[in-house]
Amino acid sequence: MAVWLIEQGKAYVDSQSVEEMRIQRGTLTQKGTDSPYRNRTIAENLNLFEKMQSELNDGDAVLRAKLDMSSPNLNLRDPALYRIKNLHHQRTGSTWSIYPMYDYAHAISDAIEGITHSLCTLEFENHRPLYDWVVDQYIKYATITNKPKQIEFSRLNLQHTITSKRKLASLVNAQYVQGWDDPRMPTIRGLRTRGIPPAAIRLFCQRIGISKVDTRLEPSILDDCVRAILDDVPDLPRAFAVIEPLEIIFSEEIHQQIHVSQDRILEFCSGINEKYYIERADFWDTQTQGEIPKDWKRFSDDQGSLVRLRYAYVIECLKVDRDPETNEPIRIHCQIDPETFAGKPTTKRSKKKQPGIIHWLRETDAVQIPLIHYDRLFLNPDPTELDEPNPNSMIRYNQALVEKRAVDILNNGEPFQFERQGYYVFNNIEFRRIVSLRDNFSTKLSITPKDNPNMEQAPTGKKNHDAPKRRSGGKNKYVDPDRNYRSGNFDFGHGPGTQTYLEPEVIEASRIDLRAGLILQNWTVNIGGDQSISIKTKSLPAPPIGTNVVVFMNAPNGPQILYTQHCQKDILIQPPPETEPGTRLLIHGCSADSPPSELSDVSSLISNLVLRSGRLYFRFRPLGTEDGNRPCVLPSILNDDQTLQSTLLDVLTTSSS
Repeated sequence: MAVWLIEQGKAYVDSQSVEEMRIQRGTLTQKGTDSPYRNRTIAENLNLFEKMQSELNDGDAVLRAKLDMSSPNLNLRDPALYRIKNLHHQRTGSTWSIYPMYDYAHAISDAIEGITHSLCTLEFENHRPLYDWVVDQYIKYATITNKPKQIEFSRLNLQHTITSKRKLASLVNAQYVQGWDDPRMPTIRGLRTRGIPPAAIRLFCQRIGISKVDTRLEPSILDDCVRAILDDVPDLPRAFAVIEPLEIIFSEEIHQQIHVSQDRILEFCSGINEKYYIERADFWDTQTQGEIPKDWKRFSDDQGSLVRLRYAYVIECLKVDRDPETNEPIRIHCQIDPETFAGKPTTKRSKKKQPGIIHWLRETDAVQIPLIHYDRLFLNPDPTELDEPNPNSMIRYNQALVEKRAVDILNNGEPFQFERQGYYVFNNIEFRRIVSLRDNFSTKLSITPKDNPNMEQAPTGKKNHDAPKRRSGGKNKYVDPDRNYRSGNFDFGHGPGTQTYLEPEVIEASRIDLRAGLILQNWTVNIGGDQSISIKTKSLPAPPIGTNVVVFMNAPNGPQILYTQHCQKDILIQPPPETEPGTRLLIHGCSADSPPSELSDVSSLISNLVLRSGRLYFRFRPLGTEDGNRPCVLPSILNDDQTLQSTLLDVLTTSSS
């Protein structure tokens, strides 16, 4: 094709140096100037192009397209098509010494292979006109009908890591990591070594969608996807693991068999010769750590401190043995309350303070195996080549103790859950943590009680005794304000004093893929042309056949039809009239203090989308206000169903996608 371009007068051989061509190319504000070799004859260009393949040296000449040196797009100012590289090629050896430039080869290979859409990252957006030009020329040259299109989207960038192969290679070469399959590396081999299931990666890609906004995603999004997949693994084995063991001993003689599950039985045998271990992090030592925090629920050296051993008894701290040099606790003498086995009502003594629950291991039922925990590869959220990797990105616990059954029943590579620790994978030598469990103690409020005195405070890892207590059923039946938090059953309604608002899972507005759809039959929706999808839901009635709907294509649990809620009623959101199925829909919104007539584009807002029990709710958070952390439910600013419908028809506006 290069010879054909020369014959058509659309390409020429330029003999300028690289520096001369750079100056002659111009800048963004200055037009380029024609090369002195631009008007060579076709015969001269053909002769020089043939010499480029065998006689000329690197940099002596390049083949350039004859386009427009005054174009505002620098990529169209006579771009290079072929250059000389006298290198040994792994397939052709030294018989070929000219190589095509990427923009040229990319377009031709797509046309040859029948590619319909070439997906590129945003940096290639300015290269698209050149891509289209090369494709058009190849269609004329090869007389084909296929014309691929180039579409750009943002690169998938994660915070605290890098995805550039060149930068990752520098980490490997400098031995900051153990290779391309190091579990900290954002590579397929690294993710596989860490134990992340393929379904979690697919769910991650589905949740984040495709965007034209260049952003860096938080790694916690991937962590949530991994938890979601592993949480659904049926009969996933569980066991105890103590990462940093702290010895405890009992004076009482108690023997109790604990049936945890059908295939898991623990032996609780206390006595003078029996040793037990708890997690050092579950014990607060006032002599080395200072005053006990007010919300501390676990064990401490405070006289009479109580804690419940999971599946077993409530125990009390009597005395602490310490290392004479470091003053660190090395052994705790405890007393067992025998009347509190496995969740029985606590005695008067243990009612002094509601005890927390911690895990434990009996020495005879434990085996010492290393545990490895992984953290972010870089401390800087937006790392560069100059940043040093996180020195604590991999921590190895060689003294860790695990329950024997964890080693007995596992095969290499199978996921496993250590209670209160996380999900792990075993490689016959050590346990590697795939992901930690979700930390309920770090839950953040999106509305605080001072914003609404009638609203209960969301749980922060402890029971909120100051919150209004709700009663239900019998005269003295107490309804725990935290029950929704523990069960995961939230209801984002609109009545004051009836909701517990927690920070929902956030999906960036620019990544939400909304499409117009048409109901064909029960939960089967046409989304354009011959394409149809099935919607999975259990909590909503199917809309009538022929109803126009809005489909949330990249919802976390698969495509969903968009509903909202107003006055405790589920209301179907519909696209604007005469919108064809498959049309892409944009999101607009307003704050609680703005009337519906002052709808502003989502670029000035952060839009959250909440998915609960098959229902979808939009929440909009205004920026630049004193209460910028307080979200509001969009329907709450409207008066009746009719106003809600008409306003939402204006909120969702069509584009040509």
